[in-house]
Amino acid sequence: MAYGIGRKAVVSVSDASFEGSVAIEVIDAMGKVSQKMISSKQHNEFELAANSQFHIVRVVYKNQVKSFKILNSIGIQN
Repeated sequence: MAYGIGRKAVVSVSDASFEGSVAIEVIDAMGKVSQKMISSKQHNEFELAANSQFHIVRVVYKNQVKSFKILNSIGIQN
């Protein structure tokens, strides 16, 4: 699962017997891969670029690929 909190994205793999690694790609609204990472952690947090209205987060774990759309939050100014 992947979701956004403010300008951060959180990727969490729900697998009771988690082992191995997770490959994560972040793609901006223009289709450019802005971040790539491989992690051995079940829970990952990272900053999203502010120059895109949304991001696609692609997660690969145990030969399964899941994609999630995350909207950038826009701060309300008074």
